[in-house]
Amino acid sequence: MGKELSEMTLEELWDLFPISLVQHDEQWNECFKEIESTIKDLLAGYPVK
Repeated sequence: MGKELSEMTLEELWDLFPISLVQHDEQWNECFKEIESTIKDLLAGYPVK
């Protein structure tokens, strides 16, 4: 078994969870709206505070 995340060095963590910065994409807004709608539909029967 591997190391726990809390035991890993920053280098090991960056290898596991890389972050890439990219230019803004206008399609992200539409993707968000679709995901938001799906989540709202799934949670419609549950009270959200």
